[in-house]
Amino acid sequence: MARPTANTSLDAAERALAAVVDDPLRAEAAALAVLSDRGVDAEAASVAHRTVGLVARETGRLSVARQRLRRAIAVADERVVHRRERV
Repeated sequence: MARPTANTSLDAAERALAAVVDDPLRAEAAALAVLSDRGVDAEAASVAHRTVGLVARETGRLSVARQRLRRAIAVADERVVHRRERV
């Protein structure tokens, strides 16, 4: 089986994010699947953490929501720092 590329991981994470309102449990499962891939890139990971955080918020798990949303920001910040270092 072929390993997912960064683009397919990001696409999957964005599809999960789009599903938060209509089907939060499916969205959370899809986001966790993205995060389970060892090779997931930072952008896809950030979107997936955001998705899990938003689902947690919608389902009243505010502590989990705070942790996941902070993780999404941290991952995105790390990505920006790494991009600047390469320039």
